[in-house]
Amino acid sequence: FFSSRRRHTRLQGDWSSDVCSSDLRGLYGEHSEIMGNLFQISNQTTLGRSERDSIESLDRVTRQIIETEERARERMLRDARTQLEDKVWRAYGTLRYCRTIQAKEVINLCSAVRLGVAMGLDGLCPLRVVNELLVLTQPGHLQRQAGREMEPAERNLYRAQVVRERLVAAERETGENRSS
Repeated sequence: FFSSRRRHTRLQGDWSSDVCSSDLRGLYGEHSEIMGNLFQISNQTTLGRSERDSIESLDRVTRQIIETEERARERMLRDARTQLEDKVWRAYGTLRYCRTIQAKEVINLCSAVRLGVAMGLDGLCPLRVVNELLVLTQPGHLQRQAGREMEPAERNLYRAQVVRERLVAAERETGENRSS
């Protein structure tokens, strides 16, 4: 729902002047690609402002974004529930049964599953598991867990294994069984 990730970015609806002093960035900071609908919100105006004013401004912008997202979720559930559920369950199925997967794809698929969890769709893994996957499937974490450096293709295989194993463990923890 963002029209641009540049300064003066607007969501649909009214914004306070705080937005003009904020910037929307990709997950990995300035000049990074936006993946999985995960963003960094940063304060662009610091000179002449106290730390308290900066924090309060960023808090107002963040609350506006949350409210706008909640309204958008309500509209999606009302107007496109079947399509939303299809997107979420396809994402979950891909994660659950993948044999090789890139970090960027995990981020995008986990984003869809997070949306489903946040919207209260039954039968998905807990949000903490999705959050764990977002961290544990990054290249550095995979290589640390494996105890060695890996080439990208090898990481993709190992990443898929980590994702599958974590989702199976979550199913056991919650008593869900989707393999049948």
